[in-house]
Order: sequence, then structure tokens, then C-alpha cells
Amino acid sequence: LGLVPVPVLLIMANYSRLSGFEDTGKADGEVESTSSAPMNKLQQQAVHVRQAQTSWQSYFQGKVITEEVFRFIQEYDKADPERRSQLVASHGTQAVKALLQILQSISKEQVLQYVLTLIDDLLQNDPTTVSFFHQYAEQSGVPVYSSFIKLMNRPDPFIVQMSSRLVSFLVLHSRHLMSAEDQRWYLHWVVQQLTTPNNLYVTCVASALQRLMRVDAYRLGFMK
Repeated sequence: LGLVPVPVLLIMANYSRLSGFEDTGKADGEVESTSSAPMNKLQQQAVHVRQAQTSWQSYFQGKVITEEVFRFIQEYDKADPERRSQLVASHGTQAVKALLQILQSISKEQVLQYVLTLIDDLLQNDPTTVSFFHQYAEQSGVPVYSSFIKLMNRPDPFIVQMSSRLVSFLVLHSRHLMSAEDQRWYLHWVVQQLTTPNNLYVTCVASALQRLMRVDAYRLGFMK
């Protein structure tokens, strides 16, 4: 990465002032809004994304998703937060498999947005479920970070930024590091985002970077 550009350092140094967010020091590393601060761009969009309705039956009938995936997502989608946590706890890595297979099998942006938001809600509600993602990655041989980084190449900004958010959250709550290649790509992307003029998602990117900076390996990688 070379030397960190001065604009990036300034953004991080003045992060609270620029974003209206403050680091509460919570164990989960989430940056919460102050009582007077508005929701950021990603949070605003997520409110609308959660209201989307998806016909999982049609994807099953069209053989886009398997019966196993269909049965899980059909029940999970209709459940309240408490029931969703119970479903993930009982299904373990199979729950993660179902969610990730939907991301891999369906290309419609509305569905990708919705499932990414489901995953984000899951991790925010219970950060310990991060372990299931890494367990599934070990079983399948597919690095969990790569699954989301791949989505960051899509044109839809919500998909890109939510995928970035999930990567940073998975990093913060795990001892599993990204591959050197994924780490270089992600940190380079962060620098580009923070130095892009008039970036509507700059507070989201700064928040993701803040999570990464809590992990020594990424903090050192960012400063190299």
C-alpha cells in the first residue's frame, strides 16, 4: 500500500466530527450513532431493503436453490429475531451454507441486498455466530472473506458497502485472518473509497476501517 495518503489520516483523525458517529468502546466494535446524529447512507437504505418480499418458492421451483436451502430460508425469513437466532444455533454451519449459497446462486440485486442485510442483522444480534461462518469456510474450503469481497466488485453500491461492512465485522470477531491477497485488495479499496471526492458512503467505509484497526495484523498492514 505504501504510505497512507494524508487525506485518509485526516479522515480518521476527525472521524467523529465528520460522521456524527462516536466509538462507544463496545465489545462488538460497532460504531453507534449519537442521539442527535442521523442514520448514515447504508443504514437508511437497509431500512427499505428489509421491507422487500422475495418469492423463495419461485427460485426453488426454478431449481436455482436446493430444497434444503429453500426450507431454511423460507422459515428463517418469516421468523422474528429471537427465532432466527434459534434457527442458526440449531442449524449451525448449515444455516451459513444456505445463506451463502443464495448469494452465489442468485444474481438479482434486490435479493442480494436482502440476504446481505439478513446476515448483517444476524451478526449484529449475536456476534458469536461469526464462528459458524469460519467453520463452514473450513468445511467447504471457500474462504469466508472471499465470498463477500467478490460481491464488492458488483456495480450496486449498497451491495458493495454492505459486503465491506460484513468483512470488517467478521474480521473483528475472529482470529481467522484474510489471505494476504484479500487483505491487500480490501485495504487498497478502503483507501480508494476514503479519498474519493463526495463519497456518500465515506462514514460507512471509515467505520469499517475502524473495526479493522482494532486488529494488529490489519493495522500494521494498513500502515505499510
